Amino acid sequence: MHRRSSSSSAVTLSLAAAVMMLAVMMIVLCADAASTQAKVIRGAAPASRPLYRAAAKSGSFTCVDGSKTIPFAAINDDYCDCPDGSDEPGTSACPRGSFYCPNKRFVPTVLPSSRVNDGVCDCCDGTDELGRKESDCDNTCEEAGESLRLENEQKLLSHQQGMRVRFEHIKRGLTARKERTAKLRELKATLATEKAEDERLKAIKDEADALEKPAKEAHINAWNAVKEARRLEREAKKAEEDAAAAAAAAPEAASGEPTATEPAVDEKPEVKAEPEEPMPPFPEDVQALIDAANRAQTEWAALHDRATATEREVNALDAKLNTDLGPEQEFFVLQDECFSFKTNEYQYEVCPFVSAKQKQNDRATSLGSWTGWSGSGNKYSQMKFENGEKCWNGPNRSATVNLKCGDKNALISVAEPSKCEYVLEFTSPAACDPNFKLEQVEDDIEGHDEL
Repeated sequence: MHRRSSSSSAVTLSLAAAVMMLAVMMIVLCADAASTQAKVIRGAAPASRPLYRAAAKSGSFTCVDGSKTIPFAAINDDYCDCPDGSDEPGTSACPRGSFYCPNKRFVPTVLPSSRVNDGVCDCCDGTDELGRKESDCDNTCEEAGESLRLENEQKLLSHQQGMRVRFEHIKRGLTARKERTAKLRELKATLATEKAEDERLKAIKDEADALEKPAKEAHINAWNAVKEARRLEREAKKAEEDAAAAAAAAPEAASGEPTATEPAVDEKPEVKAEPEEPMPPFPEDVQALIDAANRAQTEWAALHDRATATEREVNALDAKLNTDLGPEQEFFVLQDECFSFKTNEYQYEVCPFVSAKQKQNDRATSLGSWTGWSGSGNKYSQMKFENGEKCWNGPNRSATVNLKCGDKNALISVAEPSKCEYVLEFTSPAACDPNFKLEQVEDDIEGHDEL
């Protein structure tokens, strides 16, 4: 009996242990199922997956906007419970929802929920149409990824070539800035000397003018007085002669006979202009003053012209040094250069840091003057030209030049997306990003493996 009782007790314990183990296994399986369900929530982006995992464990889901809490089973049930659409990432039930395409081996994308199960394969992996029984979307991500990989490898090669040229641009820019700074310092010193000399020579000129002017004017005035006296004398003599001739002709005029000297009707006597008498030379002392004033004027004018030219050079060089050519002077090579792009109708010309133009035959239309860098994030990714020639019944023309990495400086395209607002594309080694790496591209292509 005792042995049977012991055997019966052992059987009972074995059965209890088996039941307990089965219960534990069921709990584990349920937990794994909930975890698996959370991991494969259709249409959920990687950033939002922790929310669904937590909901799977708790059995309830709170909308991302916090507006309400719903049972976990209501997720992706094709009924929109959350105003923000967060409960339906994998269906088209919510108008404000979005669907995440994993696109493994390619680039993940996000679609509006309206494109889910609409019969059109938007995701290259076809996940947006898996809810349709008749879905026949092929997975083209591998092919697309390979194509993009080849494209990005070409971009990387171009970038590497551009970076090599960019390095040379930087060397030239930094060297030029150093040389320009030294040259500007030298020119400013020269200008200071020339301005001081300008003031000294001008003072000498003004003093010489002050001595020369009254002496010269006195001689000229004296000569003008002599000329005036002689003129009056000639006029008096002519009046006497005319009076004598009139008196002699009086008896003949009384008899009615024409005189031999009487001019024919309508004939006017010829009046001979008196030749201008040359002014006598200036006295030696006056001439000496004139010569001194002329020498002073010549010396001051030559120096003043040099100082003016030096000042123009200083201003031009100062303006170039104050132009933003990039943090490492990488855009130096674009200064003083112009680049053209020809379409069927027009030729476009961009002179960085100066102006943009549209040319047709002999006519050039201003698209704007340089106003500065205008890129978002990286300001050196875009140039802006504004206040160009006014459009007929429209705004003043303007141009935006977008820069991208390339192994040479070239204007490659032009568009006019809005009336008289032009967008031009420009490649330059200076626009290459030093932080660009192949891994960045590969990460995008490889996608994510969470699901």
